[in-house]
Amino acid sequence: NTYNKLDIIRVFGDSMEPYISNGEFVLIEKESNAKNGETVIANINGEIFIKKFQSDPFKTWVKLLSDNTNYQDIHIEGDNLDLLKIVGIVRAKIKPF
Repeated sequence: NTYNKLDIIRVFGDSMEPYISNGEFVLIEKESNAKNGETVIANINGEIFIKKFQSDPFKTWVKLLSDNTNYQDIHIEGDNLDLLKIVGIVRAKIKPF
């Protein structure tokens, strides 16, 4: 069932501005196989982030990129890749009234 793979979460923080702002909601597809350029919800050792996904073809490293230039990229490689879990892929943004 497709609906079991969907969830709505509220974004806290401004790391993805101007694309996604603090307090907005995103519709995510619960899927762990992200493609380069997709915006993902990532769990890194228990901490949750919303970032753009980037990886080399062999998945030996992953970069999680912010749209807001005030934030540095998160670069993960080697054994630290075990700490990364892609929770879902953002499919739509929902702007509250």
